[in-house]
Amino acid sequence: MVEWILNNLALITLAWTGLLSFVVFYLRSTYAKRDDHIALENKVKLIESNMPDINEFHALRLEISELRGDIKGIEPDLLTVKKLADMLLENELLNSKGDK
Repeated sequence: MVEWILNNLALITLAWTGLLSFVVFYLRSTYAKRDDHIALENKVKLIESNMPDINEFHALRLEISELRGDIKGIEPDLLTVKKLADMLLENELLNSKGDK
């Protein structure tokens, strides 16, 4: 057995080097590089630093509620304006038919 290993040592070394090269290539293609990881970590920190806190969320929620109330208050006036615009359009169409 030892004699076979000594006779085929170059072949065994070649196979071992090839196997290790394949493992390194596989691991390199599977896992992210350190630079990519650091860049991603910096982006996450930047996003986290720009995130609003709970008080800002609460203020935004209150403003949205107030805007909903304002929109509901304007809705009847918009219906009145729509009816007036429809009547003006109808009047213009009737006048244009009479001119022909």
